[in-house]
Amino acid sequence: MLDSWLVFGVALPLAVSAVVLGVALAVGRVRGLGTRAADWGVALGVGAGAAVIHLGRDWRPGFPPLDVADRTPWLVPAALAVGLLGPMLERGGGAAWPRRVGLFLLATLVYVAILGPILPATAGTRAGLGWLAVTAVLVLAAWENVAWLTVRVEGGALLGSWLAVAAGTGVVLLVSGSLTLGQLGLALASALVAPLLLSWRWPLGPSVRSAAPIVLAVLTALLLNGHVYASLPTASALLVAAAPAGAWLARIGPARRRPWLATSLAVAGTLVPLGVAVGFALAAQPLGDS
Repeated sequence: MLDSWLVFGVALPLAVSAVVLGVALAVGRVRGLGTRAADWGVALGVGAGAAVIHLGRDWRPGFPPLDVADRTPWLVPAALAVGLLGPMLERGGGAAWPRRVGLFLLATLVYVAILGPILPATAGTRAGLGWLAVTAVLVLAAWENVAWLTVRVEGGALLGSWLAVAAGTGVVLLVSGSLTLGQLGLALASALVAPLLLSWRWPLGPSVRSAAPIVLAVLTALLLNGHVYASLPTASALLVAAAPAGAWLARIGPARRRPWLATSLAVAGTLVPLGVAVGFALAAQPLGDS
């Protein structure tokens, strides 16, 4: 079982992401597509890499996805569409609003898709309605933070931070007893390895932002799923959601001029809340028999 997961959950997402991104860049160079090829390659590579884990799983996401566990994989195509269309519309009209509108609609879709089964009962009480409202505000705040980061931080710093968050999400969910959700988080982390490595040799720059919708949709779905339907502690979920803010360290002084320093600071700043989140998850587990 472990060997199968290492192949389909780690190696295959990385390989698929690398191949898709490499083909996109090669085609873009031949056809003179410029940065559009990087935009499409990063989004397609990360999206395909995150989804390919299901080839090796014992179950396939049902359609229509009536079970909430089946909904995360089907959110990837919607996120991919936002990631691909955002840069195209921005270049066509020069405005940044299409990407923001797309992210808002995608966040709403993720929220409703994952919390749909509990919405009628939860919204029927004042406390439940308040919980839904606070959760919606926190989701939008987390997404807005990443949206601003994609404007101010580029390249490896963003990718390194997202890879850390995806891996941290996977570890926190595994520690909390959610094996399937944790594997999906680690698969996303593997899919982010290829563009991160490539960013050290190829100036991907702002093109990495095309992967933001995929990263946000998958990780938000996993955190909501793990917290509401499994045993992910509230403190761990909040810390993981806040972890991408660590990438703001890439804006500190000399880091702006040194990509390697920006990436190092972004990853370090992201790992701190993730480490605390894992600690809370471990503390929340029942003690084994001695």
